[in-house]
Amino acid sequence: MLLRVSAALMITGAGALIGVKQAEKLRNAREVSRQTSELMRRSCGLLRCQALNVYQLAGALKCSETLDKLSFLSDVPTVYRQGSDFHSHWREAVSGQDCLMDEERGLLLRFGEILGTTDIEGQVSAISALLSEADVLTLRRSEEYAHRGRLCRSIWTLFGLMAGILVI
Repeated sequence: MLLRVSAALMITGAGALIGVKQAEKLRNAREVSRQTSELMRRSCGLLRCQALNVYQLAGALKCSETLDKLSFLSDVPTVYRQGSDFHSHWREAVSGQDCLMDEERGLLLRFGEILGTTDIEGQVSAISALLSEADVLTLRRSEEYAHRGRLCRSIWTLFGLMAGILVI
């Protein structure tokens, strides 16, 4: 009997852990979305105040500690090299990051295409338009985490509990 109760507790715990892991994926998606918005917001500020070129902007963003989920920034060049295209490096870096959802990836690809293509005011206005999309996406990811995260944790815990009761 003790063996069955132990097995039931372990199955219940395993179900709870699966639920927590599923909710963690949703929380990471929310955090990546929030950091995407932060990247765009910070870029607008740096372009307005310091009039940075694309390589200087990439260097400033790379040094930011609050953008740690956007690991693709480490692959973006910060120095111009003869025959090198910043936009192709940006596309490769963004495409190479696995934790990005399709919507965030699309926003970041469009953001990279904007950089360095017009004067500062043109870039800032285009980035501001993308920023409004990113903010809506961040809000949606937050709501999704709040609802589906709780649901995942609850359902998987109940599933584990139900399977544990069947073992007993």
